[in-house]
Amino acid sequence: MHATWATLALTAVTALPAQPGALKLENVRSTYGTYGQERKDNKYFPQDQLVISYDIVGLKVVDSKIEYSLGMELLQDGKRSVFKQDALPLKGDFQFGGNKIQGVAFTEIGPDTKPGRYTLKVTVNDNLAKVARSLSYDFEVVPPRLGFIPTRLHYPFGSEVPPDAPPVGVPGQVLVLSTGLVGFDLDKKKNPDVTFTWDIVDSSGKTTLAKPSTGNIKTAPPKANWDKPNTRAMFFNPIFLTLTRPVSYRVRLRATDNLSRESVSQEVELTIIDPRGAGR
Repeated sequence: MHATWATLALTAVTALPAQPGALKLENVRSTYGTYGQERKDNKYFPQDQLVISYDIVGLKVVDSKIEYSLGMELLQDGKRSVFKQDALPLKGDFQFGGNKIQGVAFTEIGPDTKPGRYTLKVTVNDNLAKVARSLSYDFEVVPPRLGFIPTRLHYPFGSEVPPDAPPVGVPGQVLVLSTGLVGFDLDKKKNPDVTFTWDIVDSSGKTTLAKPSTGNIKTAPPKANWDKPNTRAMFFNPIFLTLTRPVSYRVRLRATDNLSRESVSQEVELTIIDPRGAGR
């Protein structure tokens, strides 16, 4: 199964320092990227990305430090282990008070992943308090149909996999929105015919662009291996978002498969804040 599931990753994002108390794992949710908005459904396509965010509450603190470990296991049908990662030791320094940190577990769902029901199990060990807690998240891998994969905001760095960005920014900042598509048809020459459109709507419901940005994809990449529907995926050019006016926005994505005449839509929330008022 190592070819099916890409390397699993477990991290804890420093948010607020914990105080001694009962260890709890709370606010478990699926998100678009590490910091993105909550994902409302638990159905995933092959070549999608599963990201689970949660709060780790009540880690024991000694001299403003914590020591803990995170382990993860994927189960099929709630019982058969298909991938397991041993506990990864972690340490943290805290300066801001509070009682929790954000935990994140994620994995890429490979193109050869079989449809079915799966469970992600995460175990957190508080190495100072000598206690452990686990959480489980049930999800389903479904056969490919027209849909976006994976949609995420990130920083415009030059690394191969730039770090995720939260859906919050300040005027003058640039964020990048990336997304892809699966489940589209091919013509007799094994080429797609997809129209991709995006625009931006502000909090009053007004479109901020003079007209939606539209592109058409009618040829397969030179080395595309699209003989099997599970391996058929296209990734659109990244959308560079130059942030200006402090207000809340929705970036609206729409893809239409002109061969099957099916369409799919998705919205990404984004808030721009004025840093001059922060912390007052």
